[in-house]
Amino acid sequence: MESDMRRMQNEKRPEISVIVPVYKVEKYLNECIDSILAQTFTDFELILVDDGSPDNCPAMCDAAAEKDDRIRVIHKPNGGVSSARNAGLDAMRGNWFCFIDSDDMVAADYLEALYQKTKEEQPDVVICDIVHVNEEGAPIPHEDVRILDEVVGQDEYIRKIVLEPLEVPFCKIFRSESFKGQRFLEGRIYEDALFAAQTADCVRKAVLVQKHLYYYRQRNGSTTHRKRTVRDLLQQVEANDAMFQCALEYGLTDVLCVYYHLVNRFYWINWCAITQEERKSEMAKQAKLIWQRDWKQLKQAHAITPRNVMMAAIHAMSQDWYVKVKAKSSK
Repeated sequence: MESDMRRMQNEKRPEISVIVPVYKVEKYLNECIDSILAQTFTDFELILVDDGSPDNCPAMCDAAAEKDDRIRVIHKPNGGVSSARNAGLDAMRGNWFCFIDSDDMVAADYLEALYQKTKEEQPDVVICDIVHVNEEGAPIPHEDVRILDEVVGQDEYIRKIVLEPLEVPFCKIFRSESFKGQRFLEGRIYEDALFAAQTADCVRKAVLVQKHLYYYRQRNGSTTHRKRTVRDLLQQVEANDAMFQCALEYGLTDVLCVYYHLVNRFYWINWCAITQEERKSEMAKQAKLIWQRDWKQLKQAHAITPRNVMMAAIHAMSQDWYVKVKAKSSK
């Protein structure tokens, strides 16, 4: 054991740790791994976290590791995607780290394009845009532009968490030192927005890259396509409330209407989907209290102005349009 520890300490740290949580994706896993191993930037370690997958994924992970010494495999009991990501964070050694979902893919220059920005700007995080693909991996037409090429400080970063590439943990690389000790809340759904809100303090400087380098696969069997329950109601309201509270804490009243719209939208989407009995539950009552509190805070912050309401409406219709209107108004 001591010799193994000494060997790991003496090994050169990889520049980037790529963390991939793996669970029931045998149809897509090799495609994901191949896209990572094909990167033009090669100084990385790939950590495959088998989250107790009951299919052939554990064997596929081990087979991949046999062929490339940059791959490490962690086998653990099933605990959910947050638990798997945390296991990867605990094991990673890179100066930078990133998450890639095991049914997704990345462009060949994904790591290189993002890493180049770390040398130029010395940021805490670098973010690219997302390509949505179908189950077969074909791009879905009419891809939006959700971010522009820019360098932003903390306040503007928090304003932009409302945009999909900033809200999710993938399509970006994080500076390990800046995010030291940060972990996902386990046993949750809609953990992405919670992680974005809880780590906002870690980001003093962010670089946005207007390139579609991350291929996000939309599957019919995913969380977003299953039947909603009262747990969805509470935890989706809580996740969007976390972003609302983050903006409120930083005094960013100009975007509070946008964030409140998300709290309100997902409250009603889930409320309408659950049963009459679930609406009487304690979880439903908690969600309602959050929804009501945020409305009260929105009014107390004097954030309901014609322009703020208009921007919330634009965001609700199209993130692409929202980004363009924001960019034009800031000139």
